[in-house]
Amino acid sequence: GRCPHCAGAIESGLAESGRAFTERVYSSAARFACRRCSWSMHCGVPFAVRIEPAVVSFLYDHGVGVAERPPWSIYRHAEDRVLSREPWRVEVTCRIEDDVLRLVVDGDVDVIETVLEPAA
Repeated sequence: GRCPHCAGAIESGLAESGRAFTERVYSSAARFACRRCSWSMHCGVPFAVRIEPAVVSFLYDHGVGVAERPPWSIYRHAEDRVLSREPWRVEVTCRIEDDVLRLVVDGDVDVIETVLEPAA
């Protein structure tokens, strides 16, 4: 990705969290830092994947417009869990009604697997 302040290259990664980003405590955090300027941020992994096409589509299909809501509203529908640390793998589960979207995120905060489990 690119830095929102200087357009420099961004380094991204996962780290242990146990930190509350909203009322929930998440098992891991996504960290982003610009290689050029001092910009950085960290967030829960569900927040980091909120604009992934599969997530946007899943939410839209359930009447949730990502662009019409605050970015942190993703936490209402998603949770994460660490699958492994060597290599880093974090599963993000989005659940609305009986439908479930599961994503697996790697250590570079890239989605490497997406599975949609529609209600039976």
